[in-house]
Amino acid sequence: MEKFLNSIPFKTDLLDSIFNMIHDLVYIMRVEEDGFYYVFINNAAKKVMNLQDDVLGKRLDEVVYGELATDLNERYKQAVLSKSIVTYEDRVQIQNSTFIGETVLNPIINEDGTCQYVLAIVRDITERRKKEELLRQTKDELESNQKRLNSLFYNNPDLVFELDVQSRFVKVNSNVINVLGYQEEEILNQPFSTFVPPGEWRTVMVHFHKNVDGQNNEFYVWVQKKDGEKILLSVKNIPIIINGSYEGMYGIAKDITREYLADKELRETKEELQTFWNYTVDPVFLFQKGKILKVNPAFEKTFGFTEEEIKKEPTAFIQGDDPINEFTTLWEPLSLGKELTSIEIMRRTKTGKVLEFLASYTPVFDGNGKITSATAFYKNITDYNQSERELRSSEEKFKIITENVFDIILLVNSSLNIEYASPSTQEILGYDPEELIGRKVTEYIHPDDMNTFNQVLIDVFNKEKNALIKEVRSFHKNGKWIWMEGTTKAVEKDGKLHQLVIVARDISQRKLQRDTFEKMAFYDFLTGLPNRRYFNDRLDFALENAKKLKKKVAVMLIDCHKLKKINDSFGHDAGDVAIKEMGMRLESCICEQDTAARIGGDEFGVIVTDLESADGAIEVAKRILRSLETPFTYRKRKINLEAGIGIAIFPDHATEKNRLFRYADKALYRTKERKENDFTLYRPY
Repeated sequence: MEKFLNSIPFKTDLLDSIFNMIHDLVYIMRVEEDGFYYVFINNAAKKVMNLQDDVLGKRLDEVVYGELATDLNERYKQAVLSKSIVTYEDRVQIQNSTFIGETVLNPIINEDGTCQYVLAIVRDITERRKKEELLRQTKDELESNQKRLNSLFYNNPDLVFELDVQSRFVKVNSNVINVLGYQEEEILNQPFSTFVPPGEWRTVMVHFHKNVDGQNNEFYVWVQKKDGEKILLSVKNIPIIINGSYEGMYGIAKDITREYLADKELRETKEELQTFWNYTVDPVFLFQKGKILKVNPAFEKTFGFTEEEIKKEPTAFIQGDDPINEFTTLWEPLSLGKELTSIEIMRRTKTGKVLEFLASYTPVFDGNGKITSATAFYKNITDYNQSERELRSSEEKFKIITENVFDIILLVNSSLNIEYASPSTQEILGYDPEELIGRKVTEYIHPDDMNTFNQVLIDVFNKEKNALIKEVRSFHKNGKWIWMEGTTKAVEKDGKLHQLVIVARDISQRKLQRDTFEKMAFYDFLTGLPNRRYFNDRLDFALENAKKLKKKVAVMLIDCHKLKKINDSFGHDAGDVAIKEMGMRLESCICEQDTAARIGGDEFGVIVTDLESADGAIEVAKRILRSLETPFTYRKRKINLEAGIGIAIFPDHATEKNRLFRYADKALYRTKERKENDFTLYRPY
């Protein structure tokens, strides 16, 4: 090349014929003391760099400016001084695009060893670099997506798994292992149906076939854990489609067993309350300030208004000069959480008939403790009051009525001695009416209810109340106490108290039914212990109290290990006895201010309050375990009880109720893994 160039002293026409056929950019620069001068540029360089022939003979820094000129001068100097080829890559902004070139500088050395020219050949590698950059970005994005996928898979709080085309487990996260109780190697390569009871297979297959067709789908399915326990999962399946071909599926599942059981319990309670609502003979309605929300069938039957009619005109059944004010004013104390009981009122039917009622009003709270409405219970006492009015005018009429009514009617003088008792006392209280004459009415009132009864008498004697009704217990001749609901009214003569008229009825059955409804809502029917709902309420109260007093609270979850074995060996009746026995022993191990509850199946919960440290909770756990060492007897057979306990402490482990539950559950799981009659205090590891 050197001899060739020296022999032609850079004839332009020859350079054109040699270099203009090259697609790369070609420059020949002359070396001078004050810099490098353009001698030749080929057509490719002119086109790409937008140069003209007028640059020939100009110095490099007269054509190229700034940092690029400085950089090029340094590169050319390096080639000249080193007398060797210099290769580098640079980027040049050309109009609205970037040109990336790979440049080779060839110093042309004369025979005397001097360098008079430098031949620069620039290869356009813009597209290659762009493709490389795109490839790198794609690779980075794939790696990032894979990391996100792995994070979603392994760090997801739900059960996450991958199945192949035959619905076999390919990959599972730790929650699948923790919930099902199997080791990972026991799960992988096994079909999903392995862990599903036979009765659920059809459900699983229907939804999996939808997934094969490329559909996302959600469903509920019962699965069986390693210990035999069945849990309900909410499952969402996502098909894996690669190049249009089904390659398997991802599954995300959540254990909703507790929510399902709680919802089932709530539904059953609602059904029982709905039965009471539909079949009670007394009018009941739900209302807010100024409007009625719902009425029961007895309301419609009593007043003749349909629910739609009374909603449109909520004061239509209120008797008085200002019914709107009476109805809205009634809401004020209820909105503050106060109950209103034993209020005598007058109401009118659709036909205009005026009836007298004894009313009770109770505020209704939502789950957040906010008052949303109120419930009204009416007891029709029209006949009672009418009877009293007739008594004043006719003793004979009085006798006719009292001898034929089913309620007890007593006439009591100002000294509280009974002067008259209706024949119904024989049937209701077991006494012949003559046995009661001359006796103090207070002799037949339960001691615990005397304050209630005395307050009624005070109000009546002071003329503060015209008539009062209260619930008190009355002594039956057979030695038992029965609940009575009585109306007490003063009868005056010449402006002075002459007698008291007491009309009472036996409400034992109704009160038992009401107490049963209340207990069903908050207590477990088998053990008599509080249920999950009441346990949650007690825990909320305990945590709030602990915050104020700066104390600790322990949440214990207790699992009865051997219940399934007891059921299998001795029958479910024995299992029920075991559950009851477990509940009694738990109650015997805790203080009065603490709470033991059955929160589902063979699982119990204990709240230990007023703790200074976790040691107090540990002592209770040890006490519980010691109480289980003695077997119980069922049909002359000795049966052992065993349990695992998980403990979480407020505020050491968590300050939020659900998190305390979760940590106590994790601690219980670790105890169950050891299959011992033991406890575990939660550790965050």
